[in-house]
Amino acid sequence: APHLAVLAPEEDNEGGRYLAYVELPFAEDRRELQFASLEDPRRPLNSEQLEAVDNLIDCFDLEVEDPEENERRSLVNPEEELNPSYQYLFQALTHRALNPGRPVPSVPASILER
Repeated sequence: APHLAVLAPEEDNEGGRYLAYVELPFAEDRRELQFASLEDPRRPLNSEQLEAVDNLIDCFDLEVEDPEENERRSLVNPEEELNPSYQYLFQALTHRALNPGRPVPSVPASILER
């Protein structure tokens, strides 16, 4: 499928400049999902069920309280997580820039299996 993207100029903490690749969504990529309510007036939830739902929601929280600094900190830093598709994209762009006219390496099987 085609992708629409923009190369936006960015500057890192050390003052280095680079172009950041950002994929832009198509209108078809936007989904408004409708979910049924957990509450059913015919069968109200008891306190045990409500507590189970509260615990489930708490498990999705990716921030924790840091008592030493009296603030919340994230368990996941998206900037440090690797995306194999983006890794291949940037490898292909680098290869094309350094080797114009030569074929781009094929996509690794590990990415195609996703």
